[in-house]
Amino acid sequence: MILPLVVFPDWARELLIHLPWASFVQTPADIWLDKKGGIAGTLAAIGWQAAWGVAPLALAAVVLRHASRKVVIQGG
Repeated sequence: MILPLVVFPDWARELLIHLPWASFVQTPADIWLDKKGGIAGTLAAIGWQAAWGVAPLALAAVVLRHASRKVVIQGG
């Protein structure tokens, strides 16, 4: 973690905290340092991480399904 999100200005921090980078780097550090506000905050942070883990996989599955259908239609 080269530059933690807490050093960014408020407007940038609010944007960056919702991106995948924060889920993979900043959130584990915040959980380790107990900055998420107890069990409820920790579970919410883990849920947000899980969402960022599942979203790209779901998108990849949709793209793969669509691409496979295109290839079969064109003769394989």
